[in-house]
Amino acid sequence: MAPVTVSLVLLILCCAGALADNNDKPPRPLPPGKTGICPPTTLQACLGPFPPGECKSDKDCQGNQKCCWEGCNKKCMKPEKQKPGGCPPSPIIKCASILPHDCNLDKECHGNQKCCFYGCNKKCKDPIKEKPGTCPPPLTFCSGPIQPGTCKVDSDCKGKEKCCIKYCSPECIIVD
Repeated sequence: MAPVTVSLVLLILCCAGALADNNDKPPRPLPPGKTGICPPTTLQACLGPFPPGECKSDKDCQGNQKCCWEGCNKKCMKPEKQKPGGCPPSPIIKCASILPHDCNLDKECHGNQKCCFYGCNKKCKDPIKEKPGTCPPPLTFCSGPIQPGTCKVDSDCKGKEKCCIKYCSPECIIVD
């Protein structure tokens, strides 16, 4: 076999092994702390091996900077600000094709609107009020789509409870 073919076969096997190792594990919770989101980056084809990045996670960055992808590497960058509130629940529909986004960041939306996934693309939507606290990661890995639950948004829950995905559907729970 040609060296290029051997390299591609090894790359495919490594990727398949990495995916198989994580298939039955729940997603890791996001680290607490730094607010905002990473600025958008241009997508490009990246061929390894990659040089070590400036950071591996937000905790490697000074001040309020976040560890973000820039091209094929990670770098500490000033985060984009997010507007307060949450995104409304998206209708569950099957998308026949990928539609272009109407927005990418909250700052592209008028007034207090937020840039949210809604249907088959991102759109500017009026925010919904969220209760304080952070939902814990789901207790199990869900192989299918999220099922309807006892709530859709925090305001569906009484008192200090938040609408969180605990197993494979949203329910009202007390958070820290």
